[in-house]
This record gives sequence, structure tokens and C-alpha cells, in this order.
Amino acid sequence: MTTTIRQAGPDDAATLAQIGAEAFTTAYAADLPLERLAAFAAETFAEARVAADLAEQPGCYLLLEVEGEAAGLAQLRDGPPPRGVTGPRPVELSKIYLLEKRIGRGLGTALMQASVDEARRRGYATLWLGVWERNPRAIAFYRKWGFVEVGDIAFHFGDEIQRDLIMVRAL
Repeated sequence: MTTTIRQAGPDDAATLAQIGAEAFTTAYAADLPLERLAAFAAETFAEARVAADLAEQPGCYLLLEVEGEAAGLAQLRDGPPPRGVTGPRPVELSKIYLLEKRIGRGLGTALMQASVDEARRRGYATLWLGVWERNPRAIAFYRKWGFVEVGDIAFHFGDEIQRDLIMVRAL
């Protein structure tokens, strides 16, 4: 199986939007109403919004491809971290998604390693993320990577407020 992970460019906006919307909706379909998931995904992963994110510096998207087919993404985003993130030179792992059919094949590990490597290459020393408190599979994955919980933050999902755990690891 030929796998590549590369920095995404402006021409990848539609692909990233599709992967993000599909992976997010699939991941939470058992726990949240489908119509609300679809509305949230349509807004969050709109191609124009992803294109704007791609133009933002110094953040970046990584695109995972398997046999030339897009299979996952990760997004690093620079900006002020939430309270609790105290390590030096922090960067957020804003998104890390795999298409459902690709989960369980070691691709999440490859995508996380590429994210860690890219954050280091850019001079960051602390990686942080937010993860829904009701997503045990993701929390377990992040713990395997050395992330520890340092707090929580409100996550606005439509008119609901959910709770995301804030997790951090040194690079």
C-alpha cells in the first residue's frame, strides 16, 4: 500500500472539505442528530472556509493519500492557546481525521507522526488539541501519543454547548 502525506495547497481545498465533512459526520453520527451534524459540517468544512484556512499563515494542512486517493487530513493552527496550555511555543492540532474505511490500518499513527514532525520543523515545542469528552476512541489515541488532559473548553455545536477536553504534549 503506497501512502503519502504532503502539505496541502490551494488546489486541495475541495478534497480537504470533503474529507473533513465526511469524517466528522461519520465519527459522530451515533451520538448527535444527523441533520445538525450535516449543517455543522457544511459550515465548518465549506470549501471557501478551507481555502481561507489554507491561505492563513503560518498554519498548514497535511493531506494523507493512499494509492493516490485522499484518505485523511490534519491541520496545524497557530494562535493563542486556551488556559491550561502552558508549554513553550504552542501550536494547535486543530483537526486530524481519517475516512472511516481507513481507520485501523496504522494511518492515524502515520498522520499523527507527520503532524508532530511538521510542528517541530516549524519550531513549535508544545502541541495541544481539543477533543470531545464523549469520544473515547480519540482520547485513547491521543493518550497513546503522550497527550495529557490540562483542562476543558466550550465547543459550540449549533445552539448547544458541548465540552471538549484540552490535551497537551511536549514536542
